Amino acid sequence: DSMMVVTLNETAKRASVLQIPRDTYANYTENDYKKLNGALGALGERGVKELLSEALGVRLDYFLILDLSCLRQTVNAVGGVEVDVPQDMEYSDPAQGLNIHLTAGKHRLNGEEAEQFVRYRSGYVNADLGRLDAQKIFLQAFARQCKSVSPTRLLQATCMVLTKVQSDIGLPAAIRV
Repeated sequence: DSMMVVTLNETAKRASVLQIPRDTYANYTENDYKKLNGALGALGERGVKELLSEALGVRLDYFLILDLSCLRQTVNAVGGVEVDVPQDMEYSDPAQGLNIHLTAGKHRLNGEEAEQFVRYRSGYVNADLGRLDAQKIFLQAFARQCKSVSPTRLLQATCMVLTKVQSDIGLPAAIRV
């Protein structure tokens, strides 16, 4: 439900993230422009990688797909993530099984609450762009939390994630689970 292009600079030991709004229209069908959030189903992983590479004018080497259960489990594995929720968040969509109930203020979000935080968009004046801002807040808080956990706990969380991703990144046999 979210698309991001991540650049890793090993020399500077930095990562940069470009978020792409899910409601961005792109020409990936024969007939008309459609929202990008439907491109994965229409084109598959490699097709989306090619579409974004061409649209952005950069070579994308790999794709990585995480599902929401992976987000929840990873947040729980690192002991939660402290986030300053900018506003009360209330939303319910029974069709998706989505119920968001967060109050404004500082919270240590568990995995389920983190999912609510990153998926909320209905109450922002700028809708999906507000959600992108919240996702930035979350990613920064998650990175801070990862720096504060023990290497053993971080390795356990990483190994758990590796079993749940779809990717074309080749992993050494010693790492594969």
